[in-house]
Amino acid sequence: MNRSGLVVRIALGVGGTAVSVTLLCTFLFYQLTVKQEIKVSTQQAESLFITVKETAASAAYLGEQGTDLAQELVDGLTNNEMVASAHMQFSGLRVSSGTDGTTSATPEIYNIYSIFQPDEKLGELHLYLDQEYIQSRAEDIARGSALAMLFLAFLVTLFVMVAAYYLVTRPLSRIAKTLHNIEPGTEGRLPKADFHQQSELGSLVEDINQLLSKAEHQLKSERQLRAQIEALEKKFRLMFQNSISPIVLADIKGNVMLHNLAFERLLDSLGVTDSTQHGPLLCDLFAAPTAMLNTIVPALKTNNVALGEFKLRTPPDKPGCWVQMVVSNFKSDDASEYQQITLHDISSQHEELKALSRKAQYDPLTELLNRHGLENKLDEKVSKGEPFTLVLFDLNWFKQVNDRYGHSAGDSILRYIAEGIRNTLSQTDTGGRWGGDEFVLIIDGTDRQRVMELCQQLLDFISQPYPLEEFETEVRVGASMGAAMFPHHKSDIKELIALADKAMYVAKGVKSRDKNDEFLIFADDEDPSIT
Repeated sequence: MNRSGLVVRIALGVGGTAVSVTLLCTFLFYQLTVKQEIKVSTQQAESLFITVKETAASAAYLGEQGTDLAQELVDGLTNNEMVASAHMQFSGLRVSSGTDGTTSATPEIYNIYSIFQPDEKLGELHLYLDQEYIQSRAEDIARGSALAMLFLAFLVTLFVMVAAYYLVTRPLSRIAKTLHNIEPGTEGRLPKADFHQQSELGSLVEDINQLLSKAEHQLKSERQLRAQIEALEKKFRLMFQNSISPIVLADIKGNVMLHNLAFERLLDSLGVTDSTQHGPLLCDLFAAPTAMLNTIVPALKTNNVALGEFKLRTPPDKPGCWVQMVVSNFKSDDASEYQQITLHDISSQHEELKALSRKAQYDPLTELLNRHGLENKLDEKVSKGEPFTLVLFDLNWFKQVNDRYGHSAGDSILRYIAEGIRNTLSQTDTGGRWGGDEFVLIIDGTDRQRVMELCQQLLDFISQPYPLEEFETEVRVGASMGAAMFPHHKSDIKELIALADKAMYVAKGVKSRDKNDEFLIFADDEDPSIT
């Protein structure tokens, strides 16, 4: 049996309490019984005197003649177990019992009055009670009563313990044992005893069963929710690990907490071995980390999501890699800040856009900048305030060649002119096809002599006989050029183009009169048709 069990505790508690209370009550009852019995003995002695009062009065009234009667009276009193000795005093006489022992130090004294004159005192009767006998008898009676009380208390205690066991402890033990064997979340419930249908234990069983029902419902809901979460987690992990885009979870300092396989493949392609630390927002992986941080960080301060397109730092022997970077901030339950970084490879899109941009700005025949590209280049140089010289020229006698030998011959000559422009200009200069047989040179600086030298060099190239193998012949073309300087002549780009165009037509007019005359006219040359 479990020493800490409820049955043992109740038994010990009830038994201990009962024993303590019984012993205390028995002791008090014993003492009270002894005192009560002694008091009763005194009352019995008084009853004896009342019984012999008239006889004692008669003996006292007779005086010396009543001594025999008095002697019989005191001797008769001593026959009582409570009376140890007795004597009478009257008319100067003293009549004592045969045993004149005085067990009691203080006698019980009773006055003897005349039968005829009740107020006349005739003498006294002294009774010496046997205190040892009285005490012994009182203790015997008290002891018997105490034993009876102890026995009765024992029976009551035993009854209470048995009743408590069958009514309280055993049902509670069964409830505890059954409850211990019930698995949470199952349909197991506690049975209610027939004699506890309306009792507190019955209410306790009902409350426990209600809690079990609620726990079952809650656990079933939690299991279903857990199953759904596990299914979603599997799907998320499957999506996370199989995503073609690198995904990284990092703390605010840039320490990588979690990443997928695509990120590892990206690091391999970049020649990076460490996968845990690449600086804030993975800045060490980018070709221009400062530009990336200057774009993403301010956006994150305004919104929780930021994005941008940046080039990664790739090895020299590998093609460039462009990514669209998407960064989102969030906080965990413990208020720690994290960043989810997703890198979408847009290298192919970037190349396509680059190709489209080139196609939009370059002439497909000559592979020089077209008019749109040249205008963008002019706007760029004007916005930066860089001085330059704009040379606009068209070909002389090109139309005749094109009309006689066809467009394929004309296209061949245009490509030849483009080759001459590329060979003549430096890397800081720009050449392009303005449209038709018109071309543009954007020469850095406003050095008139250098412009003239470059234009002469180009003209010498253009003026060379060009063979048309298909027709087994050679043709010649020339060029008329007009030049305007920024910002010396004009600071507005449209006005600058207009000046160069007018200068070109002046040169073309001169050329039409004399093929050997000036081929290049500057906007500030003395000619009223220009200024």
